[in-house]
Amino acid sequence: MAKKQGAAQQKPKRNPGRPFSADASDAREAILQAACRLLKDNLPTKVTNSMIAREAGADPALIRYYFGDRSSLLLAAVEELMKNIRQPAPPSPMDIESFVSWRVDSTLHFARMARSMQRLMVDELAEGGTAEVREAIRVRNKGLVDRYASILKSQVGDEIVDVDPLFLHVAILGVCEFFTAAQSIILPLAEAGTDPVELADRYEAFVIDLFLNGLRRRPA
Repeated sequence: MAKKQGAAQQKPKRNPGRPFSADASDAREAILQAACRLLKDNLPTKVTNSMIAREAGADPALIRYYFGDRSSLLLAAVEELMKNIRQPAPPSPMDIESFVSWRVDSTLHFARMARSMQRLMVDELAEGGTAEVREAIRVRNKGLVDRYASILKSQVGDEIVDVDPLFLHVAILGVCEFFTAAQSIILPLAEAGTDPVELADRYEAFVIDLFLNGLRRRPA
């Protein structure tokens, strides 16, 4: 009994706060990068905290320690993915062709690299996140719409018909996101042996032409 008590007394005590992890100093970054990797290829609802911790090789309790809750971790992952995938804007001033080409190409590129990102932002963040996360998503999306409005007004100007920047943003997002998310439906409809990358390139050219023809001001 005395030996057991002595062994118990010698067992190191954990300090309150951060849970133990062999790589605790790098745990936050490891968790963030693990979440990014998993979210690229899986539906958000399938990516559990346990999966993320296992992928990161970290104690699951570190997710709450570093990020507070799941929605805050997912928001950080969205921001990290956007930072790494985002394509630079063309030089200013932009005409309507360079603006539409940039937005369609960037949106399709991001959708292909992170196929369930819009579902993540709607289901997990804008609807299911904390109040702080929902506000962060609102501010982010409002910033995109405001940027559309600024470019259309200050650079494109009279080259196009009057257009609501919110509707244009939603339209580009919708046609790009659905094409990427619905590949299991779309590919079987294409000719047998069609290369998915070649099909995506053709679709991008089609969408750009579609928007340009709809936006350009026609002669009176």
